[in-house]
Amino acid sequence: MFIGNDIVAYKHVRCLGKWQQQKFLEKVLHQSEINDLHQQQNKDAGLWAVWTLKEAAYKLSCFLGNRNKFHALQFCIAELPFITNTMIQHLDLPGTNQNATNVHLYTTRIIFENQSYFGHTIFTGQFVHSLVTDEPDIGQAIWAIGAHNNYNKDDYSAEVRSFAKQELNEQQFFFNAIEKDKDGIPYVVTDETAQYISLSHDQQFVSFAFNAAP
Repeated sequence: MFIGNDIVAYKHVRCLGKWQQQKFLEKVLHQSEINDLHQQQNKDAGLWAVWTLKEAAYKLSCFLGNRNKFHALQFCIAELPFITNTMIQHLDLPGTNQNATNVHLYTTRIIFENQSYFGHTIFTGQFVHSLVTDEPDIGQAIWAIGAHNNYNKDDYSAEVRSFAKQELNEQQFFFNAIEKDKDGIPYVVTDETAQYISLSHDQQFVSFAFNAAP
């Protein structure tokens, strides 16, 4: 199983109200997705849920061999749940992961080149986070979301790599480094293997997803 992830701090000023900008919507959403968005109770969360699903699906497609640049309209979201304020969760950060009993994942399906991917989304009062897999069940994948205080600094990637290393070590998965291949795709290096890892960050939030199974 391969897994991609993406996170957006949708309460940031650059995100709020973006659903009202028709030109932006037409660049990233199909008309059916725009129609569904306008039916949502929480349109800010709805828009960025679709965005994170598409970004995470793109990362997954790269793991599976896609080397094209990200183009949001290549991905189509089906069955996005109707987002109400009761779906907004409060999560204790850092270290929210699949073992947390207070996490509920809302599922959907993403179509890319006639293939189905499977989305799993968390809605909170500050961010939207999505996991996308090539199998319906995320299984034993390791994933986590964290918050940090140094998000004004330039090197976000060092922050998310540090967070991933800490969380993976706590899960008893030890490795040598997180590196990038010739296409810029990150992977975890051990003495014996190199396995892809999905990294994401936005404002003060960092996240990763990783399938430790060989």
